[in-house]
Amino acid sequence: MAVAVKSSKAEIASSTQNTLTTKVLAGVLYVLVAIAVVFPLLDAVWWRWLQLPRLLGGNMQLAWAVVLLGDFLTALGFVTLGLRLLGPHPMRGLRAGIALGSIGVILTALVSLWIGSLVESWMLVAPWIGPSDPSLGVGITLGLALLSLVVQVRTLANPKTQKFLGALEDQGWFNTSPYKKSQGLRVRRGTIIGLLILAAGGLLSLQHSLNASGVEDWNLNVPFTGKVVITPATVGDNPELKVELSALEADRQAQEKKKIEAEAAEGSAADSPNQAPVPDSVVMGQFDLRDSNRRFVQNYLKITDSGFAGQDPRKLREFKPGDIVSRSEFDEEVRSRQAWQKKLQEENKNFDADLIQIPKAEDVQPATGDVEHFRLLVLPQVRFTLPVLLVVFLVWFAWRIVNVPAFADFLIATEAEMNKVSWATRRQLIQDTVVVLVTVVMMTVFLLFADVLWSQVLRGIGVLKTSAPITQQVGQDVPW
Repeated sequence: MAVAVKSSKAEIASSTQNTLTTKVLAGVLYVLVAIAVVFPLLDAVWWRWLQLPRLLGGNMQLAWAVVLLGDFLTALGFVTLGLRLLGPHPMRGLRAGIALGSIGVILTALVSLWIGSLVESWMLVAPWIGPSDPSLGVGITLGLALLSLVVQVRTLANPKTQKFLGALEDQGWFNTSPYKKSQGLRVRRGTIIGLLILAAGGLLSLQHSLNASGVEDWNLNVPFTGKVVITPATVGDNPELKVELSALEADRQAQEKKKIEAEAAEGSAADSPNQAPVPDSVVMGQFDLRDSNRRFVQNYLKITDSGFAGQDPRKLREFKPGDIVSRSEFDEEVRSRQAWQKKLQEENKNFDADLIQIPKAEDVQPATGDVEHFRLLVLPQVRFTLPVLLVVFLVWFAWRIVNVPAFADFLIATEAEMNKVSWATRRQLIQDTVVVLVTVVMMTVFLLFADVLWSQVLRGIGVLKTSAPITQQVGQDVPW
């Protein structure tokens, strides 16, 4: 015999919480995919793959119009699809959870990139870290990011958090329904206009700053992807890198020579294959260059003074200023000359001993160069996209805030109180203004007349006395 068991309230609440958490995570993933498509992916499609300016004959204005239109239509498509997926009656707190969850993930990514940059800088300069790849720093950064995401998911599954999301959504921040749309219209419209005027000043200042900075795209450097570009000017004293750069220079000269010969030959210029240009620099990973420089500085020296070995039969080699020698070879040569000098002194050959000079050396200069990281595109053409996004957000915020129940009720009550005020007519306002101005003028004339009259009377009876003006000569102090 089957027995129906009624689910308890705790089981129903737990099921609802798990369902809300799952839907919020799916919504956050959808928002992140939409952002990735609208900005980085579409930017790569327009400019790198399709090469839109080239297809449009180099017309950048038309290219930008097509790009902005394509981005807008794509974003509109994602918004429309997202609203359809939510349905007409989504779960309470779902929209607020998706919005706050997306913001949390984006902030986690930004903070993780910042922490990763700090860890990368620390690992590059820490003297006790031996030869290593950046896997340690990558693990630390990803671990902290994963820990942050786990904390956010656990916080989202908390009943108190879901209750807060529901209360926040009840205020109307995440829907398009107006609150008491037929009441307090004048005060609401005035509030919206005031907020937009205030925001317009900030947007103009921001636009001026962006134009002055000359920044094209907003990119973020991904930690532990840095490559150092080493050129002949930044190679330092490293002989291996100098040889590699010299080989590249020789290959480039040979390629240019072949190109000139092919162009000079009749009919061969069109048939000559297009060769890839030879690079003029060596590219190394930051950690590889750090390890290479560390080994180079620890094991080699640069000769500054070759000294003089006299007729020492045991000398290893004749040093020259600028030579790069190993520390062991340099130390052995120094010991050899010191021993030969000591032997000459023991043989009373002081003149020959004084001729012996010990070589001198200094630390070698390691290779350096400009560091280039893999760059993550956040906003293309920030001078245009950032103001547009801020305008859209501010318009939505100005309209939404006057529809928040608490603030909307305040504005409605304010307009109701203002309707109780008896406002003067235009004619009464003009008449009252004229009366006020005439009264002020008459009081001014009366006070001027009284001041002049009483000052003359008081001087006449000797109450008010004025001293003669003091004439001051140049360079003469005026007495107090």
